[in-house]
Amino acid sequence: MATEPRITQMSGRYASKPGNFLVRSILAVREISLEELKKIPGFVRTTTEGVIFDTKTNAQNFVKSDTLKNAREAAIKSRAETSGIARQKK
Repeated sequence: MATEPRITQMSGRYASKPGNFLVRSILAVREISLEELKKIPGFVRTTTEGVIFDTKTNAQNFVKSDTLKNAREAAIKSRAETSGIARQKK
């Protein structure tokens, strides 16, 4: 089972890039389209390991949002369907 998304403050080598808080969630990066992410308040950009927001409040709201919850449910459902198909082929 996937771990819960973590919110970390950006620092160090990323200080010159826009955005201050990273929500570490590979599932969000892979499953949620960029167009849908752009509609979320405070969204700045994505990385390979998460989604970056301008404030901690916006990052926390994203973690609690239905968008992330729906993406998680869709990913679990698609994995279950895929494993069911693989079992049928055996």
